[in-house]
Amino acid sequence: MFNNRIQSLRIVMLLAVLLSLSACSTAPMNRQEAADWYTKNASELTWVGYQGTDEDYHYFVGRMKDKWAFIRIRKGDLTVEDQRKFISTFRYPIYYYQVDPSRDYVKIEGTEPDQSDD
Repeated sequence: MFNNRIQSLRIVMLLAVLLSLSACSTAPMNRQEAADWYTKNASELTWVGYQGTDEDYHYFVGRMKDKWAFIRIRKGDLTVEDQRKFISTFRYPIYYYQVDPSRDYVKIEGTEPDQSDD
């Protein structure tokens, strides 16, 4: 039983390391830095989703060709009309809705993930 726990812990640690290798987390950004980030990475982005807002930041996740991008924009630097609580745990869906970074991360209507599997 003790060996099973060690084995499970090793697997969890390995998965954590692998996930961190394929993810790109940006430093907190202001409005202009967020626009510049999008301009630089637009050709690699498949979509960007809004993950919610806390006291300090708006959080977004972007799916790129070979990695994930996690974006934090200072709350005072960007207005989000449809604010929701930040998704702070790994769960499905990983975002509330998709946004258009080329238009100040505005909500794209009709892009909420299907949650019928919950």
